[in-house]
Amino acid sequence: MSIKLGVYNWQGFASGGGYYPDDLPDDWKLSYFSNEFSSACVDLATEALDFDGLQQQVDGLSEDFELSLVFAGLAQLDQWLFYLQQLKFKPQALILPPTAFESLIRDESGLSRLRVSGIEPARQLMAQNRLWTPEKPCAQCRIALFPAQDDMKQYRVWIERWVGNRPELCETLWLQGETANYSQLTKLRTLLELLGY
Repeated sequence: MSIKLGVYNWQGFASGGGYYPDDLPDDWKLSYFSNEFSSACVDLATEALDFDGLQQQVDGLSEDFELSLVFAGLAQLDQWLFYLQQLKFKPQALILPPTAFESLIRDESGLSRLRVSGIEPARQLMAQNRLWTPEKPCAQCRIALFPAQDDMKQYRVWIERWVGNRPELCETLWLQGETANYSQLTKLRTLLELLGY
């Protein structure tokens, strides 16, 4: 089993200094990040990113890189459905606010539109409150979101609580992108390797 490591709100991480070379074009930043880490979440709910901008970001990503997208609600997801079919990657997860998620799960026509667009609702659709966090741990969450910090012992405690006795369910670990730095990510990656994940 291998837990993929990356950042939630990748744009927040990308706008911070210190990781990217100064002369690296913005369109290449996600590809550059994917050379070293295996997952990222782009927050379309807060970022004014259109289809062409996202397409430029995903060019050059490796096939095993996992990219997830956060939407502000059902209206924004509906606007993106056509474009999701055209993207050169299949999103790992489409993340919605809890009320939007619950509404969509009960809407068979909405779920059908997702399926027609190549989205598998049971696998790819999730609510923001279904991420495992230290403040709100939930059973059987395949994605964990940790606050960025420097205490590796605390990370180990959180990882062990998240994984518990069901490591086969745990797939992806994100740090908060707007506060994470390269040092924290590399130390966390080493910790995951030492723990056998």
